[in-house]
Amino acid sequence: LELLRMENAGGENEANCGNRHFLEVAHDVLLEKGPLHYKELAAELAERGSFIPGVRPEANLLTHIARDIRFVRVARGRYGLKEGHPAQGGKASEN
Repeated sequence: LELLRMENAGGENEANCGNRHFLEVAHDVLLEKGPLHYKELAAELAERGSFIPGVRPEANLLTHIARDIRFVRVARGRYGLKEGHPAQGGKASEN
């Protein structure tokens, strides 16, 4: 029980997987797997040990990726990496 208290006492580090924020891990997952439904993405983050803070982690993940310019909504509930993002290896559209 004391070990659980110590693990949860991190405060600002709770949203990190090691020293990485859950959005960084989400970026890596989408880079590897392509677009995913946000619930699938949240499950993948949990499997990788990345903690998403909040009462409703899936909703918190959705809020964060919707505000981050690296991510784009590709269908209802599905998110991927923005086309032309340098980490994706694509070129920005020239329109």
